[in-house]
Amino acid sequence: MWNAVVLDLVTCGYDVSSVIDPMVRQRINKNDQSLPLDKVNLIDFDAALSLEDNWSNAALDADRVVVIAPEIDGVLVNMITYLRSKKYVVVAPSLYFLRVASDKRLTYQTLGEHIQQPKTWLATETDEINNMVEPPELGFVLKPRDGCGGGGCKRIENGEQLNETIFSLDNPEHWIVQQWCDGKHCSVAMLVDEYGTCRVLGATEQLLGFDETGIQYLGARGPLAKHDVEGIENWCQQVLALIPGALGWIGIDYVDTKYSSIPCHETAPVDVGRSEMYCSNRTLIEINPRLTTSYLLYRQVYGPKLVEGLIGLGVDGETMRGAESDKIFEYLVNTV
Repeated sequence: MWNAVVLDLVTCGYDVSSVIDPMVRQRINKNDQSLPLDKVNLIDFDAALSLEDNWSNAALDADRVVVIAPEIDGVLVNMITYLRSKKYVVVAPSLYFLRVASDKRLTYQTLGEHIQQPKTWLATETDEINNMVEPPELGFVLKPRDGCGGGGCKRIENGEQLNETIFSLDNPEHWIVQQWCDGKHCSVAMLVDEYGTCRVLGATEQLLGFDETGIQYLGARGPLAKHDVEGIENWCQQVLALIPGALGWIGIDYVDTKYSSIPCHETAPVDVGRSEMYCSNRTLIEINPRLTTSYLLYRQVYGPKLVEGLIGLGVDGETMRGAESDKIFEYLVNTV
């Protein structure tokens, strides 16, 4: 993804400065001849400096800064907070939005019954989980509170297996348990400008892998057809209204439960009075307050100028409400 963002920025005429791991630089020099490295200021990571200082040095002459980092262990929040303290213009959400979206338990509590979500507990709340009157038919999923990309996620079939797995955790307070929600696993991407205007780019179906080690995020396919994204713009706006401060690239993972043979256990009832703002088939799983790998797909739809939305300059063209043709794109993760 880093390759794609840098290439699009250069293609659109922007100067780029970035910190890079020396091993990644070697891999790029060897395998990717399309990246115009002579037009990019690459600064090798200095192990004697902190992560934040490395990026601060790279951003010295920058007009705008975009942080590509995971939520894990507070890396994303700390990096953005540090760079803002140095007076850089960072295109990223507010500290409040970052903290809520980076913590899946806090997301669940903040959205409450206003947005349909699977029941979510802290892994330490085993008594409440074990005392459920009706255990979930499809089991649970155990995941880190601040995880991303499917890292650490495990599908759990029943309460007994769940208790055994939680007991083996070193820090169970850093994990959450969700009811498994069956259906089509999807993700919607959007760009939010400084005025709060939300432009939905589209939605994709997530490609997931399951084995004894857990759940792997493999990539995505899309954009989804129009009938699968009906009402998604209003739904996204409703979510963002409940967590103020969105800015830049935002992703929301959800499950389309109309593709499930077993109804998902929702926390929010269907409210006919707000049917235009509410979709009973769309169950929110988590929010990604950063650039996601779906950029690799949407740049094929919008072209390189999509990167201008990433740096806060808007996106040309109509808001995408679904596939405008039968052409479907696919990408796989673990690319540079």
